[in-house]
Amino acid sequence: MVTRGGEPALPEACVRWCGSRSYEVDVLDDMAHVELEWWNRHLRQHRIPVHLPGRTADGAWTSEGDAHLPRRDLRASASTLRRYGDPELVRLYLCLAWLAGTREVRRVRRFADVRALGVPSPLAPIRDGLAMFRREPALVDVGPHRTWSGWPQTPGVGPVPMSLYAWAVCDDGTAGCPQVVAQDGLSALVRHGWSEKPSIEGLTLTRYHRYCSVLERWARQAAVRPELVEMWLVRSWQDRAPTLHDSVPRLMF
Repeated sequence: MVTRGGEPALPEACVRWCGSRSYEVDVLDDMAHVELEWWNRHLRQHRIPVHLPGRTADGAWTSEGDAHLPRRDLRASASTLRRYGDPELVRLYLCLAWLAGTREVRRVRRFADVRALGVPSPLAPIRDGLAMFRREPALVDVGPHRTWSGWPQTPGVGPVPMSLYAWAVCDDGTAGCPQVVAQDGLSALVRHGWSEKPSIEGLTLTRYHRYCSVLERWARQAAVRPELVEMWLVRSWQDRAPTLHDSVPRLMF
């Protein structure tokens, strides 16, 4: 169903589901299980100067063993993350670990090597790309460090983890904050009348902005946070077609 302006109309089911949920609990406390040994072994092997942390059962930070990672920790302060290496590289790998250890997003776990090989400073391109996400306003299409699709150049990682990183560096509660994009969410949005391409592959920055604007509009109409709308889209698609969801080849970062 679409509005007169051609935009998808807010489904009543979305209003009901989001209205029964809590931003603090369902979003910020959305917990991932992280095998720190696996991540830190790969970080060492790829010579990336980051030691990934997580939380123990009693909530203390740790960089050993298995750990838990609530989504709120993706917004940890730079001073906290600096204990484990370059704070923004730590934040990026926290985002990757959270995606790999939480809800189904149809991907296999594969280590993301963010080095740009064949250049004097292999980590300089990813650092430059991450810095563009921290500009105000976020993700403005300016500067030389861009891909053909408009996204900042971020070697080794694509739009899904970068959309989560963009959310993580956005001030909580900021209007127009970037939202996580995933294939299931795009597919669900198209089913509800969005006229854009549903594939996450080749997602341009312009289409991503349009996607975020739909989530913002629905959230205002439902008087909820857009993160809850994004969660409903993903879960409604998975609940609607579990057999299709299982049969689709898993995607890598």
